Amino acid sequence: FSISSEAYSEEIVLASAVSLREPMEEIVSRFEVSHPDSEVRIVFGASSTIARQIEFGAPIEIFISADARWVDYLVRLSRVDKSDTFPIGSNRLVVINKKGADLDIESGSDLVSGEVERVALPPESVPLGRYARVWLDGQGLSGSIDSRAIVTEHARATTAAVEHGHADAAIVYRTDALGSSEVEISFEIPAVDQPEIIYSAALLRPAS
Repeated sequence: FSISSEAYSEEIVLASAVSLREPMEEIVSRFEVSHPDSEVRIVFGASSTIARQIEFGAPIEIFISADARWVDYLVRLSRVDKSDTFPIGSNRLVVINKKGADLDIESGSDLVSGEVERVALPPESVPLGRYARVWLDGQGLSGSIDSRAIVTEHARATTAAVEHGHADAAIVYRTDALGSSEVEISFEIPAVDQPEIIYSAALLRPAS
């Protein structure tokens, strides 16, 4: 998997899951230094939203998804060749609250206690939302959480909901939790209960 300066125009459009903002910006910066004739324009958003945009013809050349299922979706639509996809990383889920909050969250069941009134969570179409619900289903908590869920747009918006006080807690990627100075990890979900989180990259062939 590589980017050929001959295959693409001078501007390469890369669309990435927003939870990868910092590493992708660093990777692109290094790429542009070593390829001074190329410029990479990065678009961030929910993987589901980006996949739908690609489905309907958005001029995107590289797609980095937080869920391999959205890459597979584009393969089934013949927008991506399976040979031009591969996994690039993984992540973990944690439960967070605002730093300094007087909350005692030591298990999943504490998310449905009287202390927690609002839990930030994206819809199931968004990778974080699907991963979180896989875990919640395993804990028998999905129905209870739905009644107090604050629906967010994507992974970063979920962390922001806690940062800004719109939610008492949230289930987020560990990398997002560690990247925020305003939240703290209140519960580390055990490895045995973690859903399989796979980030996947896809190279879309240039239009002929």
